[in-house]
Amino acid sequence: MNNIEVEVKILLQSLEKKDLFLKACEQKHPLNESHKNSQLNHYFTWWDLSALQNNINSYLDDSQREELQTLITKAKSFSARTRKSNDDVIFVLKASVDETNSINGTGRLEFEVTVPLSIEELDTIFLDSGFNYETKWSRNRVEYNFWDYTLCIDENSGYWFLAEIEKVVPDGQDIDVIKSDIRTLIQELWHEELSQDRVNRMYEHYIHVWPHYYGTKNWFNVL
Repeated sequence: MNNIEVEVKILLQSLEKKDLFLKACEQKHPLNESHKNSQLNHYFTWWDLSALQNNINSYLDDSQREELQTLITKAKSFSARTRKSNDDVIFVLKASVDETNSINGTGRLEFEVTVPLSIEELDTIFLDSGFNYETKWSRNRVEYNFWDYTLCIDENSGYWFLAEIEKVVPDGQDIDVIKSDIRTLIQELWHEELSQDRVNRMYEHYIHVWPHYYGTKNWFNVL
């Protein structure tokens, strides 16, 4: 069964605002750091998803092939990417199941498989399948257990500090209820959600300027 990633973003940007947000979280509930990683994320534009599916199948087991096929059948839109997280290289496909998009949406099916390749070799599979680079992204992430949510604090190329409160649930659960609960929590933390309109404008800007930001701590502000 596919899992759905339900997440809501909070734009923090500065180090001071990041620290204030973490302080607000700790006053609400204890934070337990669970994971830390450094990531490279390469995003692709896609044309023929079936070609990518055929070319990646040899790196998947039977259950993973079935899960991938189910995701492709059910999704409204896709975001295809490769990721290097510390020493792991991961094939990633995210697909929207609501009216938000698959890049930054609030409800997405997710498919992630670690493969025995370098990120350059995995990128080549995408490129040989007719895909093209859209952007390259770098970030440092710290994850915390926060009630039954995962709180991610990301130091992103371009965006600087961004928080995500997320929950991964089996397909079939009422994601609108979960989104509502997360948004209520964000209000109780005296912060506001990064709107889909604004995050989409930020990403559209990043598409055109990403070589200036990838692998750096440079950042911009798009209102």
